[in-house]
Amino acid sequence: MQIPLVDLKRQYQAIKPQIDEAISKVISDTAFVGGKYVRSFEERFASFCGVKHCIGVGNGTDALYLALKALGVGPEDEVAVPANSFIATSEAVTMTGARVAFVDMDPETHNMDPNRLEDILKERDARTSRRCFKAVIPVHLYGRPADMDSILEIARRYGLRVIEDAAQAHGASYKGRPVGSLGDLACFSFYPGKNLGAYGDGGAVVTEDAELAKRVRDARRPWPAGEVQSRGGGGEQPPRRAPGCDPGGQAEASPFVDREAEAKRRPLQAVPPGERPQDPGGDE
Repeated sequence: MQIPLVDLKRQYQAIKPQIDEAISKVISDTAFVGGKYVRSFEERFASFCGVKHCIGVGNGTDALYLALKALGVGPEDEVAVPANSFIATSEAVTMTGARVAFVDMDPETHNMDPNRLEDILKERDARTSRRCFKAVIPVHLYGRPADMDSILEIARRYGLRVIEDAAQAHGASYKGRPVGSLGDLACFSFYPGKNLGAYGDGGAVVTEDAELAKRVRDARRPWPAGEVQSRGGGGEQPPRRAPGCDPGGQAEASPFVDREAEAKRRPLQAVPPGERPQDPGGDE
């Protein structure tokens, strides 16, 4: 017997009228890239995440890359990422020309271990390096928020910027605050199999900072507004894609995400309590 990892057909049947109506509007308005439907989704998803700005992009990897570039990360820099994550987290760092510093995981949560992060930063301080630590990317793995209080405190002491990789954490919260509102920027994926998936690919960067939001928006364009600019060299200019419309995102995000999370949570009930992951200090 084969059990599919994700049953998108069943998901579609559950919300078919809303999806069909939304897709019909997009086709009728020929609003295939950017446009009013993406702007509407950006406004609503920003509110959902508890921040002022959301910038839709081509996919989750683009989101990470553009967030790093908005912070000025480049070949002279180093970025800390968890060793236990999908390759896109480190791939985005490599795309900027920066060096990846892998941080081991906490064996209880499987997220970045703040103690190991500080160990790496202390080690770098103790030796001479031409590279400068610029940022840290905690990943909220499987929708479980990382230990953000500790990571943010360490980042503050070492002068690092924080990018949340929330590609699997739509709708999660940490001590009463929505994931996506904790770091300088946060990155989401709307790959079809995510707990909030698009019909196609998609991603977003969210932030409270207006200047960072502007930098991401500007970098999202194929060229700066009002000019055509030659690009090349250094491997730091991959194709930049504006988002296509995510008609599935036009449905109310919160109830849908809650239903998906509950469906994925049910199999955990069969796991003996002693073997379940434990929440770190008030995560929700």
